Amino acid sequence: MLRPGIILIAVILLAGCTPRKKDDEIKNKVAEDLKQGVKDWQKEQEHLKKQQEMMAQKPLSIGDAEIKLVEKGKSPLKPIRYSFAPGDYGTLQVDVGLTTKIPRDEKMVDFNLPFFRFLLSVKGEKDAEKNAYRVDFKYAGGDVFAENEVPPGLIEHMRPELKSLEGLSGSVWIDDRGLTKEARIPLPPRARLRLKQTFDLLLALLQQTVVPVPEEAIGTGAIWTVSRTIMTFEAEVQQTVTYELIGITDNSASFNVKVVRTAEPQPCAAPMRTPANLKDYAYKAQGSRTVSLASPMPVITMKSESTRTMVAESAPGVPMKLDVTFRASAQKSTER
Repeated sequence: MLRPGIILIAVILLAGCTPRKKDDEIKNKVAEDLKQGVKDWQKEQEHLKKQQEMMAQKPLSIGDAEIKLVEKGKSPLKPIRYSFAPGDYGTLQVDVGLTTKIPRDEKMVDFNLPFFRFLLSVKGEKDAEKNAYRVDFKYAGGDVFAENEVPPGLIEHMRPELKSLEGLSGSVWIDDRGLTKEARIPLPPRARLRLKQTFDLLLALLQQTVVPVPEEAIGTGAIWTVSRTIMTFEAEVQQTVTYELIGITDNSASFNVKVVRTAEPQPCAAPMRTPANLKDYAYKAQGSRTVSLASPMPVITMKSESTRTMVAESAPGVPMKLDVTFRASAQKSTER
């Protein structure tokens, strides 16, 4: 028979061991969670590094786009081809503004940000080696302006952001069907999120300065789609653009344009400043374009409006939704 003293000692020892065992389990669990968190963070950093390299350093290949003719249009039918003359095309002016939603009085309201204006000098020449026309862009200046009332001091606060574009230049190679075969346009590494969002629209315009057309002969009313995977500053997305030919002359052609983008869940760079996981993404845009068949510059002012909704998580179970409406226009500037 055990003595009471021994029983008491055993109880004390067991009582002491049980909490320590639980403490060890908790510590192990915390260590495992921390290790997994580090792995997740490293994975996101690798994705963001790859994203930055693709946008800022490596050529962005978009020549593998799929063009599908849906409707040939009305007779007379003829193939559309571009024939750019080499030389100085002048200055391209692109204005991009955005409206986002912010919480106010327990509801979401529109908040209009000023427009960024980008001026780019444009030159071009035939590249026999690539069997394409090379179009060179160089940032020539910019400004910030507002069409609606904005908070005092906001325009002056945004103007310095344009300094990150100084020295920016890039090139695209376009074949005679208007399809961009290669694009080398860097994303400004020091640009802030607000400028990157607007620059993303500018980048899309410069990557495809003219409308790509089918190989087949087409007429007024023709409809076709151009599908490709592209890398925005936010994420890798699948884009389908639907074009409709609404008019054509010997020197120019006019089109209606609709854009749809979708994206799979993936690590992304926005809307948070820190890495996040993209959960949902939807992008739609529409507008019209009249392009010259002899120059990569718009014949008349090109206007478009797009909306983008994305949901991302910077932490599990903490989603953030960002709704943005973009308004853009492009025209040949009278400024030199």
